[in-house]
Amino acid sequence: MIKFDLHIHSVASKYKEATGIVDESTIENASILLDKLNANNVALFSITDHNRFYVELYEELDKLIAKGSYPNVKALVAGVEFDVQLDSEMGKCHIITIFDAKNKCENYKKIADAIENDCLNSREDAYSKAQYENLLRKIGLDVILIACQRNSIERHEGRHNSLSESTMDAKELLKTGYINALEFQRPNVEGILRDNLRSVPVNVLLVMGSDCHEWSAYPNHDSAQGNPQFKHSKANILPTFKGLLMAVTSPETRINRPENRNHEYIKSISVNGVVYPLVNGLNAIIGENGSGKSTLLKIMNDQINEKYVTELKRENNIICENNYKDKCLFLKQGEIVNLFDSHNLFPVANFSSIDHSKFRRMYTEFANGLLNYIQKKIKAKETRENLTKECLSYNELIHEKSYFVQIDVADDYSEIDNPHQKHDTELKNIISSLDQLKEDTYYERFETDLNTIYELFSKIYSQVHSDNAAANAERLVKNQIISCIKSYDLKISGAATSQENEKREYLDYRRNFIDCIKKVNIPASVST
Repeated sequence: MIKFDLHIHSVASKYKEATGIVDESTIENASILLDKLNANNVALFSITDHNRFYVELYEELDKLIAKGSYPNVKALVAGVEFDVQLDSEMGKCHIITIFDAKNKCENYKKIADAIENDCLNSREDAYSKAQYENLLRKIGLDVILIACQRNSIERHEGRHNSLSESTMDAKELLKTGYINALEFQRPNVEGILRDNLRSVPVNVLLVMGSDCHEWSAYPNHDSAQGNPQFKHSKANILPTFKGLLMAVTSPETRINRPENRNHEYIKSISVNGVVYPLVNGLNAIIGENGSGKSTLLKIMNDQINEKYVTELKRENNIICENNYKDKCLFLKQGEIVNLFDSHNLFPVANFSSIDHSKFRRMYTEFANGLLNYIQKKIKAKETRENLTKECLSYNELIHEKSYFVQIDVADDYSEIDNPHQKHDTELKNIISSLDQLKEDTYYERFETDLNTIYELFSKIYSQVHSDNAAANAERLVKNQIISCIKSYDLKISGAATSQENEKREYLDYRRNFIDCIKKVNIPASVST
């Protein structure tokens, strides 16, 4: 985990600042800044001047870092703080633009030359969005864009040079990935931004920058204006542009994570006098098959049983101080696969059984409801399509006298929905379970409470069971009536004349036709 600060100014920002505020932040005083950064354990930093790039300062800082006199300061990345007006009708915002310059002089000059050819001179000037993008294209280096945000992204007024003051819909812009991160300078603003970003379906990196102008006062803005609440952002990355890019793509796992408190780990391994430090976390040994990865792990775990391993260790003077052998688990090559295949990788005792009956019941009810809904929709569609091919013609037989009664009624009541049936069964099972608990000697101390619960459930079950019985009785009565009507219809059809049967068929067809129209909500049309 390293500390980083991507917002530091130099004398190159003088044209925009108050008199004297950056006068001492010069190339001659570069060691003062590095001393401060080293004292604050800042591993990665950037000089981000206002619409300027100070090539000579960058070259001097690179040289001083390379000498190793500031062991905590690992690297410098190129950056510029541009003034950009994203929407023409709104104000400007500061976009800290970090370049992948690879600490090469020719890349530094690309940045400086492009800015010089399209230079802002007034403090109030700003690049339009199109001008800014054209400038980046001319430079031609990979970039990370960090927009300054001093308050809620819902606020569009003020003169804080924030992203939300330069565009009406900052959230939409963040969704596109145009801006990779937001920079804040007060801890309370971080909480506000996290709340703002809950509805944004992308991970937005949030970083804190010092905005230091007077190096001798670092990490304060200057000797007169401090920020006692400032805390450096930390990242689980290498101190490089690519490392920052990894933080941008996965901020939830790499930015400001809690420190690993484990102190019991192998600190390093030495091969032929060269010491390779290991981190307090995940380490990876990468190599081709047969390159010695497994052998190295055996040496690290003091499992030197083969002669060739002993010889390799002696010939290459491999030294590894493993003081935690009793706490190490060493799995040989292929052992994980074998354990998985034999179902022994995860001990059964480590996992308790999960009652998924509630989920199964809810899932089944939802699936059945969805299936019924789809089936009804399909049936309605089929009926609608069939009705467009049907017509009901007038038949004068309806005025003819007949010697039977036409009874219109549903054909079947056996599938009538009974809302009490399921609950009747559930309550019956609960009461049965309570009976078993009452007989269990373990629950004798809860006898009074169990009896109270049993009485309450029995009372509820009695009512539900009564409602269920009434609903079933209603269905039986209706089906009995239907049975009688069908018997009557059968007798009539056998005794009626052909003209009467024709009239009955016509009336049945008309009733079915009208019922179908009602079900699918098709307006009936009459044609003559």
